[in-house]
This record gives sequence, structure tokens and C-alpha cells, in this order.
Amino acid sequence: MRHSDTDHEHILVAINKIHPETFRIHSPAWDPQKLFTGARALERELGLIPLRSRARDRQKIPERAIDCEAHQGIHSFARWARENLRPAFRATALRSWDDVHDVCGRFGVVIRLRGNGLVFEDVVRGVRVKASAVGRELSKAGLCERLGAFQPVSERELEAARQAPRRYSPMPAQAPQSLWKEYEQTLQEARARRERDWARYRDTAAAERRRLKSKYRQQRHLLAALPVSGPDRKRLFRQLELRQTIEIRALKQKHATQRWGIQKTPRPGTWRHFVASRAAQRDARAIRLLQRRERERGRTSEEREF
Repeated sequence: MRHSDTDHEHILVAINKIHPETFRIHSPAWDPQKLFTGARALERELGLIPLRSRARDRQKIPERAIDCEAHQGIHSFARWARENLRPAFRATALRSWDDVHDVCGRFGVVIRLRGNGLVFEDVVRGVRVKASAVGRELSKAGLCERLGAFQPVSERELEAARQAPRRYSPMPAQAPQSLWKEYEQTLQEARARRERDWARYRDTAAAERRRLKSKYRQQRHLLAALPVSGPDRKRLFRQLELRQTIEIRALKQKHATQRWGIQKTPRPGTWRHFVASRAAQRDARAIRLLQRRERERGRTSEEREF
């Protein structure tokens, strides 16, 4: 099956793991490696251009970052960190953890402990990447061996990172600045609207639950004060409990519908979706960007064929 939903055209090959005569399933050990080897053989046999091994790519850029770039069309933090932080660290003689924090602060980044390792985190956007993914020499084991026990960032260094003029931006290299600002503004407005909707829902739902609980508490007090026999009082309490159960279920269904409505609120989507929607509205900037992308894709295809 031919697909073009990523940054490169590719073919999906389906295999049958069920034996046609014995109907037994075949589950080979280490099947990803065997399937990869079979795919390489098919590429050579059919004259296709093989891509780089994902195992080698994973050592450079995390797979989740590659998928994010292909899906959203933005510049991932992991790639930015390898292109900016890694050369800066290699050009600096690290003698203490203060030197590490100073290098990070110049790029608006802090280094923190997370789990059993270290991560680089953008102080404004909050995105992270493992330090070992930026450079093997920046792993926790490597840095602690050279510099001693980890020392967290100080308030002064954190404030310097917040004021850094050079910092990460997910804006693609060829995106018009004005169009990207409109996209970020649209995202911020959508997030603010979503937060307001959720806050309004939480307040309303809590008030409705309190009113329902208070209503049936008062009715139980009234039933307890009625001059009726014990069996009749028990029967009245069972009827009251049944009505309360019905109203609670109806209220839960109402709240579930409200939550579903908030979750399905239209969003700007990814950068690719935003550009496509603006191009459909005849925005000249978006149209030029899509045309440039198609030309580059055509050149890439011609190079592969060559």
C-alpha cells in the first residue's frame, strides 16, 4: 500500500503470519530485525531508495520528536537542542555545574533531574528532552563523573534563563513570521477559551451536585419526622432513594455530555492543518508556503530517482 502521510513517500507491506495449511501462527524471535532485513532485500530487488535505519536515527533524534515533526510540521525541541546546545557545550570547558547552568541559561534552558537521568527543559514552553539524547557526553553518569554530584539550578541562574534573548522556537525555518504569530495567537486564544470552559463546567457541576445532595437531605429529614409506622417509613425511604439514584444518573449523563462538548470544541490543529486551512481561505502567505513545500518534495523525489 502506497502512503504519503509523512515527509517521504513509502510503501506498507502486509505479511501473513498464519500458515495456509496448518493454520498455525508463526511468531519469529527478534522479528523487527528480520522484517527490517526482509524490507531491505525488497528495496534492493525493486530498485527503491532505502531510508536511513531508524535505529541509527534514534541515536540522533528521539523517535517521538521525529514523529512530531512529520505530523505537525514544526521544529522539535530535541533537534533544536542538538543543533544549539550540543555545540555550545563542546565549545565550553566544563569545570563545575555552574558552567553547565551558564551554558543552558544563554539559550533559555535549564537542566533538571527527572527520573534516573537529566533533562534539558525550556523555561518558557516547558518542553523537555533527555540530556543523553542531546549528547552522550551530557548524560547524568558522564557529567556526574566529571563534575561530581548534581547541583540544581539557582534562582539567579533561573532568572537569567528566563531573560535569555536566544531561545527555542518551534517555528519552521521557511514559515512567514507573520503567519506563525497568527498561529501562536490562535493557539493561545483556543487554550484560554478551553480553560474558561472547563472552569465554568467545574463550578456549575459542583453547584448542581451540592443542590441535589441538599435537596434529598432535606427530604429525608421530612420523612423521618412523619408520624407513620416503621414499615411505611422504610418504604418511603426506599422510594426516595430510588428517585435520588435516577436523578444522579441523569445528572452524570448531563455532565458527560457537557464534557464531551468541551473536548470536541474546534481547535486550530497542527501547523500543517493551520496552513492548509489558511490556504483554503486564499491566504497568499499560506499558498506560497505550500507551493514551496511541493517544489522541495518534487526535488527530493527527483534526487532519489537519480
